[in-house]
Amino acid sequence: MAFLWAFPIAWIATYYSVPILLGALVFIGVLMVIGLFYTGLSVQKAIDLIVLLIVLGFIGTTMAVGALRNRSSKRLLRAQSSLIGFALRRVTDQRARNRRLIDSLDVGIARVGAEGLLEVANRIFHPDDIRAASGTAAFSAISESFADDVYATLPADADVERMSPTRFIALVPRSQGGMREILSVLLERVSTLEEHQAIPIRLSASIGWAQATSTGYDLHALLDAASEAAVVAHAEGGDRWERVRGEG
Repeated sequence: MAFLWAFPIAWIATYYSVPILLGALVFIGVLMVIGLFYTGLSVQKAIDLIVLLIVLGFIGTTMAVGALRNRSSKRLLRAQSSLIGFALRRVTDQRARNRRLIDSLDVGIARVGAEGLLEVANRIFHPDDIRAASGTAAFSAISESFADDVYATLPADADVERMSPTRFIALVPRSQGGMREILSVLLERVSTLEEHQAIPIRLSASIGWAQATSTGYDLHALLDAASEAAVVAHAEGGDRWERVRGEG
């Protein structure tokens, strides 16, 4: 029964410091010596007590060293995670500084058409860029014109929801050929420069197209697939649609 002391020694060695472990061993030794005087002291009992204390000391030392190594490994991992996070923040900050530097250059490369239309430039205009360049009122006019194009092009039985001033989702009950025609018309309408447009730049749309026959009939899966396809269309330069193709 004396070897049951191994359990509290292992617990103390795992979660507490070495001085507390030594104090626990001393306390156990004192209790065992007092018990020997009450039950009768003999050479065999004294040897058993010494062996027990040696075994408990070995168990406690082994557990304490292992726990110390685990705590050191955790501290090292936390330190490395902090360094990695710091490095990522520096990379992000550097990219932002590079973008601000490029955007602040006084010299740009652009191609302007005969009618004063900006056709190609060394920068892609995102919605936030247009808002910052034109102001809130002009951006609202542009986004409402874009919304008018969307509502006018999509069929009446389409379920359309406006997620943001420049982002729409729509469920359109049409075949593949019908959708091609609708999206082609929509891209053409959006990219057409109006005479009364707030700022004279050619707008474009990036469209993601997911079919239920390819993606499945789960609404969330359809929306996720279409969103990913829209990201691909934007990365390819915009003014296009990207269709999710089924496997096989």
